[in-house]
Amino acid sequence: MLPTAERHSNYSTPGIRNSFDNFQQSSLPAGTPVFITLISRDKKWLLVETDHLIGWAPAADIAVVTADFIKSWENGNYITIVRDKTPVSVHGKIQFLAPLGAVFPKFGGNGESMRIGIAQRGADGKASLSEGSVPAEAAAAKPLPFTARNVARLAGELVGGKYGWGGFQGKRDCSATTKDLFAPFGILLPRNSIDQAGAGRFVSLLGLSPEKKEAMIAKQGVPWRTLLWTPGHIMLYIGTHRGKPLIFHNFWKVGTRGANGAKGRIIVGKTVITTLHPGSELPDRDLPDADILLGLQGMVFLGEKNQSAQAPSPAEGIDDRKP
Repeated sequence: MLPTAERHSNYSTPGIRNSFDNFQQSSLPAGTPVFITLISRDKKWLLVETDHLIGWAPAADIAVVTADFIKSWENGNYITIVRDKTPVSVHGKIQFLAPLGAVFPKFGGNGESMRIGIAQRGADGKASLSEGSVPAEAAAAKPLPFTARNVARLAGELVGGKYGWGGFQGKRDCSATTKDLFAPFGILLPRNSIDQAGAGRFVSLLGLSPEKKEAMIAKQGVPWRTLLWTPGHIMLYIGTHRGKPLIFHNFWKVGTRGANGAKGRIIVGKTVITTLHPGSELPDRDLPDADILLGLQGMVFLGEKNQSAQAPSPAEGIDDRKP
């Protein structure tokens, strides 16, 4: 948000504070093309545009490319990372860890490894194109076939991943989780939940009782390609268990309220699979806020054009990274 490494958090408890930075918008995987639009006065920060957001990034993390570099990088043959935190090596030495969903130009490969293009920054701030390698089982040709089995396999790679507001410390929040999950399939979702709610055919659930919402999701929802949206949160519908919808999502907490009215929280802070009633076993859940189903406002069918006049606009929602 600002050209500074200083942090701002609403929390003082270290375990909670370490998951939030209000100045952080997102993290970008290595190899992300950016367009520089502004340089800070101390030249330590660059305002950059990506395919999905605008923000400040450390100048030391960015390298300037030539037309020849761009031509080699945009070779039309790409791989996508399908195993989270995949080591990318040059001559056997690990250079960085690539998150699931990262994309690189493919240079070749064999049964054990895939040869890819990576950018390395020289002392002059310019990029050179080097050849790196990743384990063959950690990468796939992009786009990966968009099947329920493939989406479920990649979701399994992300389950248990820790929550990080705005990609803080390389972790994910709810919308980063869904964005990275679908990137290998060539489905480029926006960065936050309110925009992702408009990334497919939107079906409103407003005005329905909780029972009718659940019934409609179970009847019309397509497992592994239907997003569920409530202001501030985005989830993936994956099917039903004993007639109840199950969701894949990364979320922070279940709110509680004591007998004296004091608010509390049970920290989840990771990617999990739950029902639409996480924490339903808790006697002190803070209803209605703690129940996802009660606030659910719509379904989003990925791969289908959005023609709904009821689709939310950014003015109607809040940022998904609010705790």
